[in-house]
Amino acid sequence: MYIRERRPAIDDRHLIDITLNNFETTREQTRRILRTADTVLVICNDRNQVIGYISYRWILKGFAYVDYVVLDEQYQGKGIASSLLPKVMEHALENNIYCVLGYVSLENEESLRKFQKWGFQPLFYWLNGVVIGRMLI
Repeated sequence: MYIRERRPAIDDRHLIDITLNNFETTREQTRRILRTADTVLVICNDRNQVIGYISYRWILKGFAYVDYVVLDEQYQGKGIASSLLPKVMEHALENNIYCVLGYVSLENEESLRKFQKWGFQPLFYWLNGVVIGRMLI
């Protein structure tokens, strides 16, 4: 497994499909998030197939907000995200990101537990979810 920068013309159709299979969202909303993201890191398997992605935006100097962390359903629960976490954190620090924030639906208890295992803490509850964060330094 490895991560690389997104190539919109090649990747976006598949990234949108993966997102629609994992979240209650629309094609247009996902397209907008991909278009406005500062960075989209694509996750590929050993056969160079796109199996997921991470998209984020800068919100303040040194702070990034993660819009999506998505893995194709057939790759979930296999430790892929955990194994790539050090590479993603290295990428963040190389890009002067010192704090990562995100939002997890309260209905998605499994994801919240995983993020907490990776060092993210609940910061506050908002609407039907929780804003989580982790300092990287």
